[in-house]
Amino acid sequence: MLARLGPGLLFAAITVGVSHLVMATRAGAGYGFAMLLVILFANATKYPAFMAATVYSSATGQTLIEAYRRQGVWALVLLAVIMSLTMFVALAAISLLCAGLFNAALGTAWDTRWLAVLILVATALLLAVGRYRLLEAAIKVLVVAFAIATLVATALVLPELDWSGLARPWPVGIDMATLLFTASLIGWMPGPLDTAVFQSVWIRARVRNRGALPPLSDARFDFNVGFGCTVALSVCFMLLGAALLYGKDLRLAADATGFSLLLLSVYTESLGEWSRPLIAFAAVAVIYSTLLTVVDAYPRSVAALIACARHPEPHADRDAHGLGLYLGTMVLVIGGAALMIHFLGKSFGRVLDIATTVSFVFTPVLAWLNHRAVIGPDVPAAARPGRVFVAYSAVCITLMTLFSCAYLMLRITE
Repeated sequence: MLARLGPGLLFAAITVGVSHLVMATRAGAGYGFAMLLVILFANATKYPAFMAATVYSSATGQTLIEAYRRQGVWALVLLAVIMSLTMFVALAAISLLCAGLFNAALGTAWDTRWLAVLILVATALLLAVGRYRLLEAAIKVLVVAFAIATLVATALVLPELDWSGLARPWPVGIDMATLLFTASLIGWMPGPLDTAVFQSVWIRARVRNRGALPPLSDARFDFNVGFGCTVALSVCFMLLGAALLYGKDLRLAADATGFSLLLLSVYTESLGEWSRPLIAFAAVAVIYSTLLTVVDAYPRSVAALIACARHPEPHADRDAHGLGLYLGTMVLVIGGAALMIHFLGKSFGRVLDIATTVSFVFTPVLAWLNHRAVIGPDVPAAARPGRVFVAYSAVCITLMTLFSCAYLMLRITE
């Protein structure tokens, strides 16, 4: 079965990082079960847009970036703007959290910013040598490992849960802070929607490695396994936060190391010191798998974006300088993230808020572009989604648009 899995597991790896380990845990810690419906809603409304990427690229052998270009230059420019606003911030936030977890797990006190940059550069060098083949092989191991560790940790805390909270699966006494947190949670749950672009470039890379398009049934199965995994784990991390942090007078630290130390200390106090290695391993495996996929995804997507802008004509060979362009954009992206870490490393929460806000606001636009791509003429009629899926996608885009507009109004009037 593992042979059928690839980009879907990469999707699971890239989405379970900050959105699950931080956002879902904070949701459980601050609201108990009250954010359960929000988490499920966010996953359900984004599913069609993510599935559209899988169907489009598996059916056509092209990336969503090429689909955006066919919808107009404006769509390509918009994607470039969104990626430029999110990629450095996202990489900085994930690297800082990864460094914080390494410090917490190993009991060291290295400077978080320098450690984050070191981990970032080392990961980039690994990918520069091994590229997609190494990425897929490593992620298969990491995803299985952190999924098992997280499920075991969740099973251990179930006796600590106050199940009466299920009677109120939504926030009570909503204030501005709750509304803004809810928007951030939706923005990065299960992940920002530019992750759909990453899916498409990974499918393209897998096709190049294997020399053939995957059967559409295999591609759907691969994605559904990855998506199901990320939904289940989002609920697990919320339950962990609700069981061990909810109702306790704890101030969640704003810096990455402080948050990581708090997470590990509370878990070990509740479950016993023996559980520390399990929790530490699960947390490090989760966040490093996300970092590994993001360090590959952004340079690969930027390279595809540049190639598409250079050669907009249909059927152009955009892979002619693929490796050189990939490595060049990797240097650019890693350098930008390192600068972001240097300037904003002391304010982990601030970095995260920027990324989640941008993701939330642009979600409906990317969902609409994906919707148009998968029902367009490029996709063979036999591969296009049916009427029910198309209607479901349209409803989700409408809901995301309404929530984004409401969020902007809240920000303006805050």
